[in-house]
Amino acid sequence: MKNYLSIIALTACFAVIPTTLIAANTIISDDFNGANGAALAGRTPDLVNLPGTSYSVEGTTPTLNTSGIGNIPLGIGLQSVASTSHNSASWLSIGSNGGYVKPSILTLSATIDTNSMDGHTLPDAFNATRGVGLGFFNSAPQSGDADASIRFTGLSVQSDTGQLFLIVNGVRKTFYNNPYPSFATGSMDRLTYSIDTTTGAISSVFAGSNDISSFFTGTTSAGAFTDAATNLVGFYGSSASLGTTGYVGSFVVSSTSPVPEPTSTILLLAGFGIFCAARWRKDSDRRATF
Repeated sequence: MKNYLSIIALTACFAVIPTTLIAANTIISDDFNGANGAALAGRTPDLVNLPGTSYSVEGTTPTLNTSGIGNIPLGIGLQSVASTSHNSASWLSIGSNGGYVKPSILTLSATIDTNSMDGHTLPDAFNATRGVGLGFFNSAPQSGDADASIRFTGLSVQSDTGQLFLIVNGVRKTFYNNPYPSFATGSMDRLTYSIDTTTGAISSVFAGSNDISSFFTGTTSAGAFTDAATNLVGFYGSSASLGTTGYVGSFVVSSTSPVPEPTSTILLLAGFGIFCAARWRKDSDRRATF
């Protein structure tokens, strides 16, 4: 009987270990309420699980804005955002650093408003990528770049129309062309999506609570979000007119990783307890014979 108890206990332990849930781990989170200056350049995000990270910027320098954005004041006081200019890029390095190892699955989320940005309808070289983008840069943007979008891979909210479109290495590939959901000017609407750096694929694209993943998965985005292309995460603003701005708020970069299910943990502990009890009884019987 004792041997059977031991076998059952060990079987229970090994049977429950592979059963997991997926938990989100925040890498970077910034609501832009920090106190380290009005300029975005050099600003350390509010919460960083990645050592030595601060914003770098290029183009017409983005700033922090607390003057009341869009139509959603947050309780007491006004919402703080990063204010992009007509041609600007802001980014953070998320490559492996020290004890930190860059995860293969990354989720980006932010609220976006194109505000006064324009130019999508103008027939210039960059009219296809005008707007505010959330994603990655394959190398650090430079002051000599003709537009902030040329090194960018990710999703962008188009100025003028509020439509969402995919850019791969500075080139527009596809866009969500249904009238709803769109990102309305004057409203901070949330964009969320996930990427897999192993396959380079995009998935789980949400405009607010609306799942629009099917518009962005497939051949147009295949292999776009590789590990090498996603070491710099951030956002850009691109507009035809000087003095125009877009807004980015509530910026979050997270990863997913497996953790034991609560029920699995309970069974694991229970199995270990049975095993220990069986061993204790066996030892007690052995001592009793002496």
